[in-house]
Amino acid sequence: MRCVFTTVIIGWMCCSVMANENYVTTVTPNPGAGKFRLRHDPDRPVLGFYGGIGLWKLSDGRWTGYGVKSKEQVDYLIQRCKENGMNRIYASMQEEQYSSKYTPSPVEGSTDYIAYCIQRAHEEGIEFYADMPIFAYVHGKNDEFAKAHPEVFTRDQSGVLDTHMFSAAWPLVRQYKRALLMEFVQNYPIDGLQLDFIRYPYYWKNLREGYCRHGYDQPSLEKFRREFGYNASYVPTPNDPRWLKVRSDTVTQFIRELCGDLEQAGVKLPIGVYDSGTYGRKDSYHDVLQDWQQWETEGLVDQHSPMFLMTAGMGNLAYTVQSLMEVKRPSTELLGPIFLAEGFNTDQGDVPTADMVRDAARRMIKLGCNSLWFCRASEIEQYDLWPVVKEISQWSIKEIRGEDFDPFYENLLATGAIQPGVEVQLAANKGVELTQVVKFRPIQHLSVDSLAIKVKVDFSGAKVEGPAGLRLKLKYKNGMEETVSYRTGVAVQGMSELVWTVPVTTDFNTILLTEAQLTVEFPRGTGKAVVQGAEMIRDPLLRRP
Repeated sequence: MRCVFTTVIIGWMCCSVMANENYVTTVTPNPGAGKFRLRHDPDRPVLGFYGGIGLWKLSDGRWTGYGVKSKEQVDYLIQRCKENGMNRIYASMQEEQYSSKYTPSPVEGSTDYIAYCIQRAHEEGIEFYADMPIFAYVHGKNDEFAKAHPEVFTRDQSGVLDTHMFSAAWPLVRQYKRALLMEFVQNYPIDGLQLDFIRYPYYWKNLREGYCRHGYDQPSLEKFRREFGYNASYVPTPNDPRWLKVRSDTVTQFIRELCGDLEQAGVKLPIGVYDSGTYGRKDSYHDVLQDWQQWETEGLVDQHSPMFLMTAGMGNLAYTVQSLMEVKRPSTELLGPIFLAEGFNTDQGDVPTADMVRDAARRMIKLGCNSLWFCRASEIEQYDLWPVVKEISQWSIKEIRGEDFDPFYENLLATGAIQPGVEVQLAANKGVELTQVVKFRPIQHLSVDSLAIKVKVDFSGAKVEGPAGLRLKLKYKNGMEETVSYRTGVAVQGMSELVWTVPVTTDFNTILLTEAQLTVEFPRGTGKAVVQGAEMIRDPLLRRP
């Protein structure tokens, strides 16, 4: 049943959070919380976005959606969603003003734009989830809590505080953040809760090999030492599996406690999480201490929104999503990521395109995702991607899954000079070369690991002398270049394949691949050679979950 309520002007006053504040997590839910139901064709993908509760244009031309200041800004966003098949909003609540016992509230006479957005969303058949960065320190909202409890920031292995994030190990942190979430449940007819920053921090450049160096916090250290018989000065190493489990369980404990809060309130609301990671569930576990498999084993989570970048390569995107697909329960909703906000060199004209969005969406649906999430609505607006959003909203899930394509396959030579059907006229006095350049985004934690190359050439219509070969010139962000070569070693004849796997140098800092120039070296001869196939695959040596 649709919940209808009236937007009102509320006399809010700024509040000050006291150091001895009792953070209440037992509430009476809003009568409309959990009551709205999405009416949706199951053969069409559910589309959601993370962002603000409105859309408005800045003076410099950029779009945003945080800190909404008018109903018109909310109306514009809802209109865009309705017109283009976007049927779920994951709203970053702490970017907005709302009445709270625990965080600063708006000045007297302010309009509750969150309430207005929920009302308008429900009127148009759109779900509204309340999103909050769980263990992040949100300046302006969490200042009083941080000032009163400076000890609850997480510490690294050397004992240094990270003042960007609170520690899940402290019961007070968990209670405070749950109290904020349960305020949303009490005050608004929301349709679900979305947990962002439900993790510990990471700063490793190479997320494939790093282990979280944070979480060295008093409650966890005391628990570890007590359980495993160590003295009060013992400090475990970041990769100790027992220490990984102790720390990751503090994150899981927050979700357990939140589930208990909802049960005590007598309200059923789906809990969604943002899965932070780059290379899959095992890397996420040791990098940020998110134990997705445990969450699924205990049935704590209803939705997963993995934060995997399209710019990591579409093949890698599919592998990482698959690592989550392998452990989720049948009832859990897995939203395929369409990440528009990170990984692009926008100042150099490198922006997300409709074709890239289509490619990612098709792969996610083929893998088994019935839902997709976009980050963010402001990027959809900025890059004029609403038409492709509308197109995807009308796709048939059944038809896409019936198509014959491999969601993991991505050929970086799909277009360019080295293509099937290209004929090469050989020369008797010198070798002939065919070259294609592939560009890469030099992102630190997504640095290219390796390249696999396969070129198939038909020499049946030619007479040749000597072997064929491949040459690869690699260019890096710091200006470094290196050239490596591969030769067959024997004279080619008939149908020949040149197959080669090349590790790529990287320090995950400045030595980041920006360009790979592949050259096929044809031997001397007469007649024509014909390229029958050409592939370049990213990261074949990458460890898979």
